[in-house]
Amino acid sequence: MLYNLRVVIENLRQSGRSVRVGFAFPPTLIPPLPFAVVRTNSDITIEFKANACNEFSKFWEVDENSAFPEEPGVKINGNPREQNSQFKIEKVGEEDGTNIYRFTTSNGTVGAIPGPLFSPLLVLTKDVAKTIFVKFVKYNDATTTDVITSTSRVEKL
Repeated sequence: MLYNLRVVIENLRQSGRSVRVGFAFPPTLIPPLPFAVVRTNSDITIEFKANACNEFSKFWEVDENSAFPEEPGVKINGNPREQNSQFKIEKVGEEDGTNIYRFTTSNGTVGAIPGPLFSPLLVLTKDVAKTIFVKFVKYNDATTTDVITSTSRVEKL
């Protein structure tokens, strides 16, 4: 089951940090099946799991009204029943026995660009250099701190 995980983002420009997210399959079933297996290349929704921004939906969505349509932002406040909130997990390689993945849509791959205060902003891109790579780490509230740092790098896939 891949529902309660931390995602360790492997970005070539900085060390990876983790963010707690949940995955729902099938994407339009709310609430999602509690023990559904999430498979690669299947439509899923991604939900930001944090006690911040409670006035918004925490589902990811591609910003269809972006001022930069060639690389629209990926943000929260999505509707899991809408197409712009559906993503896929795609396996792209392996490093030290750990699978490496990326998030995709039919319009591109989730990537990162520099944002304010050196914080990366998620965007939908076709530029491989901006693609973010992820590793999945099982999350356990009792034993896991808020941030997991990974020092490994993905140099080649």
